[in-house]
Order: sequence, then structure tokens, then C-alpha cells
Amino acid sequence: MSSDLASAINSNSAAYLTSDRTELAPLCNVQQDIRGLRIIISCITVFTVLVSMALMTQLHGGDYQVVPHGSVVSDSSECSAAGVAVMRKGGSVVDAVISTLFCLSVVSPHLVGIGGGGYMLVYDQRQRAVVGCLDFQSSLGSSNSSIGIPGFVAGLSQAHQSFGKLPWSSLLNAAIEMAGAGFQVSDGLQAAALLAADRKQLKDLLVSGHNPRLFSTLQALALNGSDGSGWWWLVSH
Repeated sequence: MSSDLASAINSNSAAYLTSDRTELAPLCNVQQDIRGLRIIISCITVFTVLVSMALMTQLHGGDYQVVPHGSVVSDSSECSAAGVAVMRKGGSVVDAVISTLFCLSVVSPHLVGIGGGGYMLVYDQRQRAVVGCLDFQSSLGSSNSSIGIPGFVAGLSQAHQSFGKLPWSSLLNAAIEMAGAGFQVSDGLQAAALLAADRKQLKDLLVSGHNPRLFSTLQALALNGSDGSGWWWLVSH
């Protein structure tokens, strides 16, 4: 190979590829222009960065693509729906429980009622720990009387003060509406009415599906029960 050809090949200016495939004879004699490829890669990189920034902004400040939700289970589908409706309005789980329980006091007065009490255990999934344990069972007076002091309203009010988000009065809306407009009597309530056949007033209350006195009572509790004094307000009035 002549020195001129070797020099031309080494400088990528040879007009052809020689058959002598040595270190002095590269496979390509003309350097390709890769500026177009660099532009494409740059555009893809910029696009990827912009999409990533948009997704991060959406995740931190945008609307949920999958709406957070929860479920409520109770003896009444109407009361369960009332609890779910509370969460959809931005209420806490405890808000949903309070609304559901007041609703049950209307449709299942033989099981749940404002004259009773209960327990509440609040578990925080994020902390993986119990954050609240409330005991609002009916308590007996110092004289060992058979008549207990109801803790239902006071206990739920305390739970609302600690874990609630929505206004107290809004949590009683479903119960007030059902007590005033009426509701479908369940099989369990009908069975309870049969056991109370010898007590006409109680039987009429159970089977009619309307409870005007409870309707008025719940309205009063909605206005005066948020601080836990609702039951004493009812007694005094």
C-alpha cells in the first residue's frame, strides 16, 4: 500500500476501501454525521424530564386519580350507607362510626340506643397502633341503683372531639331524617316487637317505622350534644 493511500485512509479521506483489511484500512472511510441523533436523544431526555415533573406535581398537589374510600359494615344497609356518605364528605372514620350508630339507634332501637353505652377502639393504620380506647358503658350510681347513667351520647361526643372532622350536627342528619320520615322495619325489629307484645306502647314504637319523639330528641342532640352534655341537657329539659 502506497504511503499516499495509507495517509488518505488514516485521515478518512480515501475514496474507497482497500481489500487489505489491516489496522491501516478501517471499515468506514467517511465519518458519519451524528448531530441528528444527538438532537433526537436530547429531545427524548427533555420530554422524559418534563413528564416526570408533571407526574410528581400531580401526585403531590393534584386530584386523586383513584379516590380514597372506605367501607362501613353494620346491621342496616341504610346506616352503613350513611357512614360511607360521611367519609365521602371528608369525614373521618370515627365520624362515619358516629353517624352509623345514631342511625342504628333509630332502625334498631332494640340493639342500639341513646340510652345505652358502648366501647370504641380506634386503630391508626399509619402508626400501626391503637390511638384511642373509649369506655362509655352505662354506669351505675353510688347507691347501686338498677338504673344506669347512659354513656352513649357522651362517649360518642368525646370520640368526635378527639378524632372527628365534620361538624357534630351533620353526623346526626341521617338518623334525624329516618326518625322523621320513617324506615322499613327489619326482621330483627319485628321479632323484638313480638317479645314486647304485652307492652303496647313499646310494640307500637317498634313496628310503626316512625318515631317522632326520637326525631325531636335527635334534633336537640344535634344542637346541644357536641360538648358531651347532650344527655344532661335532655334530662334538664
